[in-house]
Amino acid sequence: MNAKILIPLLTLACLLAVPATAQVNYAVSGSTAYVTSSPNATGNIVIASTYNGFPVVSIGPQAFRNCTNLTGVTIPNSVTNFGLSAFHSCDSLTNVTIPDSVTSIGDYAFYSCTSLTNVTIPNSVTRIGNYVFSYCTSLTSITIGNRVTLIGYQAFSYCASLTSVTIPNSVTLIVDQALYSCTSLTNVTFLGNAPILNGTVFYNVAAGAKVYYYYGASGWGPTYGGLPAVMLDAPPPQIGTASADVKPGGFRFTFTGVTNQTILIEASTNLVNWQPIRTNTLSAVSADFVDSESPNHPHRFYRARSY
Repeated sequence: MNAKILIPLLTLACLLAVPATAQVNYAVSGSTAYVTSSPNATGNIVIASTYNGFPVVSIGPQAFRNCTNLTGVTIPNSVTNFGLSAFHSCDSLTNVTIPDSVTSIGDYAFYSCTSLTNVTIPNSVTRIGNYVFSYCTSLTSITIGNRVTLIGYQAFSYCASLTSVTIPNSVTLIVDQALYSCTSLTNVTFLGNAPILNGTVFYNVAAGAKVYYYYGASGWGPTYGGLPAVMLDAPPPQIGTASADVKPGGFRFTFTGVTNQTILIEASTNLVNWQPIRTNTLSAVSADFVDSESPNHPHRFYRARSY
């Protein structure tokens, strides 16, 4: 009787001992290993740094594509590249840390990862390929490493939650529609010279969106890619008193600054309450201003500041 009971218990124990299906699959090529198709990856996974004694150096094309229950990935420093569509449509993926060892991220790598909220691209990466973060609709923060030279076609298109992005001074080329339909994007700050734009980069961004760049950088004008371009950290503008006089049209004076600097002229009758009366983007280092309202005031004070 005891034997009859023991047999099904042993069978159950054997069934429980069967290993679960692996979440991450690997393959070997030459003297290295890589992550291959892993359709069962779920939750938070850890990619091994070695497999059968070989270093895992890449995440292969479409390795985790459509792993809709994948929420997080830990990637070892042995990995140097992500293949085409590596995490395509992992729409529950909220967190991924790209190690400094990675030098190449394939096209479509994070396409339609709709839960991804922030990404840091390390300084080791030199190119952001086509569609890499396209349709990452929850992405609010992106940090771009300072060795990236190219931002590819629709790299961040349809990132509807992205409000601002900073472009490092290493970037020399931004391809058509890189920020297409980023409908919340209001602020794009460039840390260096104006990159070449290959097409319409800022199409359908937020109303009132502006580009910001720093004084001393080259290639900038009043607009960039169809958006107003605002200079940062320029020397404060000055109002010249030597040329100030009263004309039939009103009180006239000259203000000076630097080319492409946007200057706001304000006026006051009591040095407390200031009223903006003119905004001007300098096409040269100086411009004349005539206050047609000055005859309506017994006295008026003026000041100029960058806008």
